Amino acid sequence: MKKNTAENAGLEKKGFVMAIQVEEIRVEIQRKRIQNLYLRVKPPDGAVFVSAPRLAPDSEIESFVRSRLDWIRERREEMSGRPDPMGWVFDGRIWVWGKPYLLQVEERIRKPSVRMAEERVILSLRPGSTEEKKLACLREWYRQILKDKANLLFPIWERKMGLRAEGWRIREMKTRWGTCNVRTGNIWLNLHLAEKPEKCLEYVIVHELSHLQVPNHGKEFWELVERYLPDWKERRELLNHTEQG
Repeated sequence: MKKNTAENAGLEKKGFVMAIQVEEIRVEIQRKRIQNLYLRVKPPDGAVFVSAPRLAPDSEIESFVRSRLDWIRERREEMSGRPDPMGWVFDGRIWVWGKPYLLQVEERIRKPSVRMAEERVILSLRPGSTEEKKLACLREWYRQILKDKANLLFPIWERKMGLRAEGWRIREMKTRWGTCNVRTGNIWLNLHLAEKPEKCLEYVIVHELSHLQVPNHGKEFWELVERYLPDWKERRELLNHTEQG
């Protein structure tokens, strides 16, 4: 399953047909067959996009953007700094299962570790650890929490759908959230799913399991997905276009 990014298709093909100005911020608006408004601040320059229901009044969209101006400015300020390869900002905020957490880095003489405490993710490393080491520790932590969650969800959905993957693994992917080898029955999940809400992971799992029965993206495939996830379009929108909804 491909990530639905502007890089893949281009703004013209994705239907951004209008823009509004909210104070100093230009906002590109795309109207879709969805029920809710979704906001995205896109690196590297902090461009702001809103996906909106087709009949949503312009005034409602502007109000939605204004209610999130502080968050938009914070995200743009973070993006103006030195980015890391994964899109995380050290000593800033990171996302875990769709929620923001303050990333706190501690230098201690102990084995590197990551733990959560209230609204913080605490990364403990030896003094003098490089950013590459910090990144490696976070990557492995994300891999573990995604593995733990997927270990719970795969059996549930396999049982509901009557389909079973031969196996599944995790890797970083730039253009796909998940992929299924229909010949071997193996599924790959994108490491970055650990940043998204759990319902997005469920959508990817159902999507890839469906390919075990229907290898293409034709009508039969989407009917199968909708049979088990009637709200799959909303989940896909959440997965591809938003950090806040």
